Amino acid sequence: MAKRPFKFEDVWLEVDGLLGLVKSFCEELNVSGSSSFIRAKNLRILKSKLKDWNRDVFGHLDTKMADLVDKVKRLDEKEQ
Repeated sequence: MAKRPFKFEDVWLEVDGLLGLVKSFCEELNVSGSSSFIRAKNLRILKSKLKDWNRDVFGHLDTKMADLVDKVKRLDEKEQ
């Protein structure tokens, strides 16, 4: 199974305290090595933390969106 690519969701920007949360995630990081290795490892860790946070706060947005679109379609059909 292929891993899904990381996507930054626009809705995250509406969450109060997101910047502080990301800052706290970054402050927890403690990686050593070359600067390129540190940057790549830190981004990988941050991506994982953001994915976990997204799942805890929002759940699966794609699934929720598909369910809502189906619900709207059914309501439109009833209305007609």
